[in-house]
Amino acid sequence: MVVDLRNAVRIEEPAFYDEGNADVLRRLRAEAPVFRYEPLDMWVLSRYDDIKYVERTPQLFTVTDGKLINSAKFGGPVERDFFDDGADLLATLDPPRHGEVRRVIAPAFTPKAIARLETAVRDTTRRQLAPVEPGIPIDVVRDIARVVPTKAVGTLLGIPEDEVSLDELVFWTGELNKLGAPLSRAELDQAARTVQEMRKYLLDLLDRRKKEPADDLLTRLVTAEAERPEITAANILMLAMVVFLAGIDTTRNSLAGLLWCLARHPAEMGALAADHGLVDQAVQESLRWVTPVPGFVRRATTDTEIRGTRIAKGDWLYLLYYAANRDEQYWSDPDTFDITRPTTHGVLSFGFGNHVCIGEALARLELRVVLQELLARFSTVALAGTPTRIDSHMQHGWDTLPLTFGTGSSRPA
Repeated sequence: MVVDLRNAVRIEEPAFYDEGNADVLRRLRAEAPVFRYEPLDMWVLSRYDDIKYVERTPQLFTVTDGKLINSAKFGGPVERDFFDDGADLLATLDPPRHGEVRRVIAPAFTPKAIARLETAVRDTTRRQLAPVEPGIPIDVVRDIARVVPTKAVGTLLGIPEDEVSLDELVFWTGELNKLGAPLSRAELDQAARTVQEMRKYLLDLLDRRKKEPADDLLTRLVTAEAERPEITAANILMLAMVVFLAGIDTTRNSLAGLLWCLARHPAEMGALAADHGLVDQAVQESLRWVTPVPGFVRRATTDTEIRGTRIAKGDWLYLLYYAANRDEQYWSDPDTFDITRPTTHGVLSFGFGNHVCIGEALARLELRVVLQELLARFSTVALAGTPTRIDSHMQHGWDTLPLTFGTGSSRPA
């Protein structure tokens, strides 16, 4: 039976982003690459080229009205409710202001700066893996995927470990991430109020950095405020909070997704165990396959066309990275997980253009290090129970993911 795409496409439902919908995504790309999603009166784009076109033409497709499905749903940028008045929220800025604000934190994410974090990331990974025994189930979200990025972002920002616990940091980022969850307006407002605790702590720490500078991102932020008149106190607080948001949960989901992929595809894990040189390709393929952030929105600034379809000024567009990462024009047999796949084409898992995720290099470092350290001890990974999905259309990830690791063969007999 052929399913009507109007009934099958449900971008507001987290379950839509599960692997069982590969056929729906394939049909979107083939039959309706510019698809009218009637429940939210928006367009859904599913082809790689179309999404890159929109991303690189901010003069035609703006982010100033928000990047999230909830922004389209509630008619405005819900992101701003979580940040101070007067903050130029990085996610909702177009050029040239976007570049001015982004450049404040860019030095913390250069290849040289990221490389300096590798030792800390590796030490954290080894500590978390030390108690793991072959054949004994662990929840990799709780024990690995949430810990490694949280510690890395804490180190990057300069948050003293004796002041804020890992659980508190995870809680704060979870509340921030509710801005992309399928919640009511009242529930979003409550989450925004809860985030004020995080805001107060960061304001205090930023004030201390003005008096006692350190080698961390918070010090760089207060220095920028003092030296650059175009950067305000509201801007630097926003940037600190954005690093939390982008640096922890997205990487947590990427790490869990990588291990989930390998558990679901034992032959690929076997190939990786036999050739550790495939680590970078395994990371790339898992990012393509999972797409931890399924998509973002834009809004048309003028009447235009995409693939002959008229897009009116004010129309919302949803850039469905999850579908574009399986575009047949760029990846052969795209619904197969294959860690030997050539990495000729860049995945859209971190976005593209001006708004490509500034923490991409750090996320890739963490994925690579965790996989290397796992392979130093184990050669197999398997599901040890039923995972639970995060209830959000902004995140493709897991709340729990029970796995076991072993030292036998991953290849089917």
